[in-house]
Amino acid sequence: MRRWLFALVVCFACLLPFTALAQGVNRALLVGCDEFLPQPNTSPSSRNNVRQMAQTLSGGAMNLENLVTRSGGLSGKAALEELIQTAFSQAEEGDVSYFYISTHGVWEDPSDNGAMTLLLSNGEKEEGVTARELREMFDKIPGTKVLMLDACHAGAMIGKGTDGSFENVFEGGDYKVICSSGGAEKSWFWSGEIAGGAITGEGYFSGALVSGLSAQGAYGADANQDGQITLKELKRYLLNHH
Repeated sequence: MRRWLFALVVCFACLLPFTALAQGVNRALLVGCDEFLPQPNTSPSSRNNVRQMAQTLSGGAMNLENLVTRSGGLSGKAALEELIQTAFSQAEEGDVSYFYISTHGVWEDPSDNGAMTLLLSNGEKEEGVTARELREMFDKIPGTKVLMLDACHAGAMIGKGTDGSFENVFEGGDYKVICSSGGAEKSWFWSGEIAGGAITGEGYFSGALVSGLSAQGAYGADANQDGQITLKELKRYLLNHH
């Protein structure tokens, strides 16, 4: 197997705890796509990623008011925008909206990071969404948006992990973006069978993210054990484990 280099790419102006904030409401939308047209099937990795993230974000200090999951894929941009509007329809300034997506990332023209797309597919219909299109969808949502992009070449969407110098479309204090790979990197997953023929699998990025947010004491990402996991602590945890 080619080397799998884990890269956590973070764009943030200040540290944002992955815990309930003193003010505002937390909501989350989790999307997974496994069945594609030209790209390889990743079943059941994205589905399992969404399941694990849902279990982690819906527990404890996150204190989510609303959690929407879609692990069976999406037919395209219109379906994604409808989901975003549904999940975050009650959002106000001071609230935090978490968005996680596990899918294929395609970047066929490395000279233009605007051409990088996240594939939205249900196995029958497929459409790519660019960083600018994703931002336009989330600009309609008030408050802070935390985007977790689990896909190959995801870092290109914020101009990180690339050979060239590119624009970060998500500049601004309202956006916090975490990517599972740099623009020039793949985002790895595993899939296999266990006893009894059950199929299992997940992404390396999501697995470490869930572990860092869920584990307690020395095994978690909360290095100073103050009850809050910041992006700085999470980045250190993930890099140490990959």
